Amino acid sequence: MGKIIDHISICGEPRETPLLPAVAIQKILSRTDLALGEMKLIEINEAFAAMPLVSSLVLADFDRKTAERIRERLNVNGGAISIGHPIGATGARLLMHMVYELRRQGGGCGVVSICGAIGQSDAAIVEV
Repeated sequence: MGKIIDHISICGEPRETPLLPAVAIQKILSRTDLALGEMKLIEINEAFAAMPLVSSLVLADFDRKTAERIRERLNVNGGAISIGHPIGATGARLLMHMVYELRRQGGGCGVVSICGAIGQSDAAIVEV
């Protein structure tokens, strides 16, 4: 159905938790020589409602207009608050949601990110 191009796990300070999904995305994009603009879709898990908002600002280098453009591709069908945050399966839900939505939109690449506990984040790039 799709292919995981790469994945990464990072650690940071617990107080940085809301921005760590963006940091993981930046690192995986850098490692794969891909740009955020090449990602058709972006999924950032909402461990807390502010997570995707803070992370999108970080991805936009704190430029609000750029953040708004990023948010047009971010959690396009809602996030964990509306879809669900299944304990032990959130990463799988995010990846499969990305694959199905990319298929629905005709293919392309997307990036998925999640924070894990306090001070950890993971990201993956998926291609359909």
